[in-house]
Amino acid sequence: MSIYLVTFLLAISIIKFSELITNISIKKIIVIIAIVLPSILAGMRSINVGTDILYYGLPAYKMSFVSDLTSILNHYKMIGDNSTIFYTLWYYSSRIFQSLFGPQFVLEFLIELNVILSLIKYGRKTSKFRLWQGMAVYYFIFYSYSLNLMKQSLAMSMVLLIFQYFLMENKKIKYIVGVVLIGMAVHTSALIAILAVPLKLIWERQLQKRKSMIHFKATIFILPLVAIALYKQLIMIIAKVFPRYALYLSDAYSNGISIKGTLTQVLLLLSIYGVYLFIKMTITVKTQDVSFYESLYLLGVSLFNFSLIARNGYRIGLYFIYIGILMIPAVFNGGERKKELNYTIAKIIRSLTLLGILVVFWYVSFVMMGINQVIPYSFG
Repeated sequence: MSIYLVTFLLAISIIKFSELITNISIKKIIVIIAIVLPSILAGMRSINVGTDILYYGLPAYKMSFVSDLTSILNHYKMIGDNSTIFYTLWYYSSRIFQSLFGPQFVLEFLIELNVILSLIKYGRKTSKFRLWQGMAVYYFIFYSYSLNLMKQSLAMSMVLLIFQYFLMENKKIKYIVGVVLIGMAVHTSALIAILAVPLKLIWERQLQKRKSMIHFKATIFILPLVAIALYKQLIMIIAKVFPRYALYLSDAYSNGISIKGTLTQVLLLLSIYGVYLFIKMTITVKTQDVSFYESLYLLGVSLFNFSLIARNGYRIGLYFIYIGILMIPAVFNGGERKKELNYTIAKIIRSLTLLGILVVFWYVSFVMMGINQVIPYSFG
């Protein structure tokens, strides 16, 4: 357990230190060093850390030395796995490094690089933007998922990147094309991210009409819960339109353990949202994007509940919960509401509160409940 905490806090501290550097080139080097550390940890893990490595990571690694890339891709296409980008990345990194460390390290590094680039993109809108809060959200919520849901984690980080560069820049067609390509070549589940387009259109109309966002957020949270109640009808439609996509909502009704895990994580995710609201109450929010990020995060938490009826149902919600990587640091950008408050003390309290709830989420989910089987850590 401690190896994760030390690595996460060290990476976050280095990223925080980079904020003090004015030279852009040096700042970038320091940030790269920071994300290399957790990537090394991911690369050095044994095949017993994160179960998915045994199902497709290790076999793909072994095949890299006995088959060419075309043969490997054809092999997986025959069994319905079209993750071309993932297996291409896995093939070349395996051949270059000549050990399983290579693909595991490269994959994690690319995921974190996508997250950093997304944060930097948004940071250009305000000089106050900080990277460390967003990376703290990634490390304590999503890092452990990336050790297990490897293909989907790469897809989520890529979706976050095009979300920031395309959708939030009103390049909706490019975003849709990007999501489709990611869904076809990295992981099918990415197709759920297309929902962000109509939701953004509705959100923009709400803003133009100057209507309250509370109703929009409440609706976006409640609708997936209604869909759960209509589960049987929904799965029949999905199975016909997206047969492979239906895997995430069909088969394997959840058992008692997974139901407990789902409810616990939903409660913790809502607790993180509660901390977000606490921070929001003490800050004057200067950007309207925050409310859109908040809405998508709530949608993700609601979709996460699909695990109550299907073992892999939570995975579709992760794409929108991922927006929390942008939501949390975005709200930190505001100014103090009460001028008489000591700015430094208030900032420290908010930061410690955020880190506290994130550590609680990580500890309860991955240490106490053993989700994703990443604890205890063992070297490969």
